[in-house]
Amino acid sequence: MPVALLPPVTGGSHRFPDAVPLTEGPRFVRGPRSGRWHRPRAAVRYPGRLVWALWCGPHLFDTEQVPVLRSDETPADGPVCGTCVGRALGAGQDETPTGLGELVFSPRWQEPPRRCPGSRAWDMFDRPDTAHGSVGACLACGDLVAVRSMGGPWNPYAAPIEHVPGPGLVSACPFHAWQHIRRRPDGRAGCVCGWHDEAPAGGDGR
Repeated sequence: MPVALLPPVTGGSHRFPDAVPLTEGPRFVRGPRSGRWHRPRAAVRYPGRLVWALWCGPHLFDTEQVPVLRSDETPADGPVCGTCVGRALGAGQDETPTGLGELVFSPRWQEPPRRCPGSRAWDMFDRPDTAHGSVGACLACGDLVAVRSMGGPWNPYAAPIEHVPGPGLVSACPFHAWQHIRRRPDGRAGCVCGWHDEAPAGGDGR
């Protein structure tokens, strides 16, 4: 069954002239490239598109060219966002759906990044003696990767190309994960906060 949607309250004072807030919507929505179903918190119809605000934070843009999947019943073809379900039920949007399957939540800081922190960083590689000049050893993951000129004519520098982290990726800082991995004073990769410098022997995952 459809559920009641909350008003799309925002912190700004501007309002799109043709925006129409929806008061009711499907219980579950899923973007064409989403790996899980979500619960809609609010929705606004604009000319040519519908924007769903999800309980977990992001928005889905629903258009005729890229439609959003909708379901009033518990989906059977994929996991459901645990954050959305918890917030929707906690807010009293409706009762717990029957047959609710797997609930998932993936904290982004607990999964290794898809883009190695050594990518495109001028000081995050060394040139091995046995490697060709256009190849460098990434300090963050240890892989040999191509080194290219970057920065344009006004700020040129050489750096590893963007790449997927290798198996030797430095361990995550417990405070910043892999967000601020840089070359440390000892020449190794580590978090700028200094945690890897102070970690016990073997505590940096190397």
